Amino acid sequence: MLQDNKINILHVIASNFYGGPEKQIIFHCKFYDKNKYHISVASFIEGNSQNEFVDILKKDNIPAFAINHKFLFDLSIISQLKKIITNNNIDILITHGYKSNIIGYYANRSCGIPHAMYVRGWTAEGWKIKLYNKLEVHYLKKADLIVTVAKSKENNLIKLGIKSKQIRSITNAVELPGLSSLNGISLKDEFNIHNNKLLILAAGRLSPEKGHEQLIYALHELYNSEKSFKCIIFGDGPLKSELIKLRDKLNLKDNIIFAGFYPDWKIYLNEANLLINPSLSEVMPNVVLESLSHKCPVIATDVGGVKELIIDGKTGFLAEANNPHSIYKCIIKYLANRDKISEIVENGYKHVVNNFSFEKQADKLHDLYNELYQVHGNK
Repeated sequence: MLQDNKINILHVIASNFYGGPEKQIIFHCKFYDKNKYHISVASFIEGNSQNEFVDILKKDNIPAFAINHKFLFDLSIISQLKKIITNNNIDILITHGYKSNIIGYYANRSCGIPHAMYVRGWTAEGWKIKLYNKLEVHYLKKADLIVTVAKSKENNLIKLGIKSKQIRSITNAVELPGLSSLNGISLKDEFNIHNNKLLILAAGRLSPEKGHEQLIYALHELYNSEKSFKCIIFGDGPLKSELIKLRDKLNLKDNIIFAGFYPDWKIYLNEANLLINPSLSEVMPNVVLESLSHKCPVIATDVGGVKELIIDGKTGFLAEANNPHSIYKCIIKYLANRDKISEIVENGYKHVVNNFSFEKQADKLHDLYNELYQVHGNK
């Protein structure tokens, strides 16, 4: 149903923090065509916990709905989402991630509006997530359209039995930084760093798929030849204590700082010499996008859609995944080619500007909305 001649769209994501996918949704809400569409966002409140993502939505005046999820098998979340769809005349449902995709399917069965499901990366941190990932494939096949954020993910989905005609690739986007992003904050002052030749950053959840263990081993190799460096790792997660033990075991306590979770960590990119993304599994890493947009040199492992961002030797350096020595060799390559770094970072910046802006992403999402409404709206 049209309301005020606009197509009403609801994005649903199960999240209680402000990470990469959440940023993509919030920034899209700033760039979409408000003359043609009306977008609202729903997320789940787990028990009595606070939902940072919902709080930010409301702070930014983005229409937001909270779905109360009181316990593990609380099936009322299905009826709550259905009520949001019907009471707000939603025309199109866009769900993000395994939980929202599955709950969205059941909530929409009687509503029958067009439904697209987002697929990003799959992790396996515990038995519940492994189960959800397996279940999700079954429900993805029932979606009108499936959206993935990297072309490389399409082949993976097809191998799982999903038809290629269902899949649309809409890459992540990045906001280009302004001078205000510096905020006058010095990385070296913040972390009491003095006279180090090489300053390396890494950022991401401290979980197995992010590859921080491999990064630490690579830095251990670097320590044997280049002791004067610091690596600051931003992020928190279940592997933090294990990674700290590994750092200390390898005598790198003076070289590696675990800074914890910094929501605005990227303000330090302008001062860093290098960003390393050592992931074992990625689709389209926001960390790499943000680093390129800040003109910070990047070493990233060749996983998922990273090759769409990093052209080895031209926009950054590619390392083999799960291979600390390959990461180490890329650091040495960076050190040996410092006279070419300004050209590499400029290439990376232009690549992001030309291909990964929120304006370009909005255009592709407008096409998705129109296709859903016009082709799949008459079930």
